[in-house]
Amino acid sequence: MAQMQFNFVDYNTQATTKGLEYAASKGIALVVMEPIKGGKLANPTSEIEEIIEKAPKKRTPADWALQYVWNLSGVSLLLSGMGSMQMVKENIESASNSGVNSLTQEDLNIISDMAIRYRKKSIIACTFCKYCQPCPSGFNIPQNFRLLNELLWIENKEDQITKYNLLAKSEQEL
Repeated sequence: MAQMQFNFVDYNTQATTKGLEYAASKGIALVVMEPIKGGKLANPTSEIEEIIEKAPKKRTPADWALQYVWNLSGVSLLLSGMGSMQMVKENIESASNSGVNSLTQEDLNIISDMAIRYRKKSIIACTFCKYCQPCPSGFNIPQNFRLLNELLWIENKEDQITKYNLLAKSEQEL
């Protein structure tokens, strides 16, 4: 059994699609985590929302992300963090409508379009795995990367600036 982070934005990060295919070719059960990229893909930008609204198949943002992973052969188990009963219900419904090779070419084109736009909104390809922690200098590397990337995703920049300022130990470190 192997475990990897995999979603429609980060499919070329870490083990990548080739890793997924290799594991399947060797009969290795594959557990996929971060299919919704730590919740980011469930909270799309207005640009992504427009793509979703125009799609002929009506899905929630989280469902698009989950369906992408379930569509792939070789995925034995999908792990999705859920923080509410509503998320649990949505994921159960999504799972009941999933299957290997169940997405149409049009669905895959929509997902590809979303992925391209998401990647344009990311400066640093950090998955927030925290393997770089602890930093010997006490620097919260993943949190700083997340804040920097989110500056491109969100419309209220002041919230991100406030969060960044809270990470600093003193005004001189800003």
